[in-house]
Amino acid sequence: MGNVGEKTPLITDLFIKNNYFQRVRMSYFILLTLVLFGCTLSAEQERVLSEAQRAYIDARNNADVLRFVGFTHPNVVAYYKNDADSSFQKKFDLSMDNYNIQDGTIRMIKKEGKTIHIDYLFKTLKKDNFDVFGQEIHIIAISEDHGDSWFFLDETDYRNEQIIAPKYQLIDANE
Repeated sequence: MGNVGEKTPLITDLFIKNNYFQRVRMSYFILLTLVLFGCTLSAEQERVLSEAQRAYIDARNNADVLRFVGFTHPNVVAYYKNDADSSFQKKFDLSMDNYNIQDGTIRMIKKEGKTIHIDYLFKTLKKDNFDVFGQEIHIIAISEDHGDSWFFLDETDYRNEQIIAPKYQLIDANE
């Protein structure tokens, strides 16, 4: 500012010329890139997850108990098996369900080492009237081997500290 006829610099010109601003902007870009790519799945992981998720939902919707138990996280199966026979039967008796699950959408993906946790949100439909939506339910998909295999559990079982210890719950209840 000073000489007659000299153009006053805009505040944006000052930011652009400032090397500090350039470094901060680049840091945010790198951080954002790491977050976005760190929370995504490879094409192969997505394929394996999609196949496992379809099989799990098909078993659940068609009351195929053996397949349903096979896709349920082993900690859940062990918990209800050790609790009592009646608890196990009650948990895995699918004949009493009056709804089907469909339209699962991924809400969140969390990774730590070779462990991946995915929070799915599913819509439920009444079995006798597919036009009537019921509640939305959360189902967590867990892989302990970089996405080569997947197991599933309801959010209530995921939050049960006797099934999944809090330090291993990658998905925060408040997110």
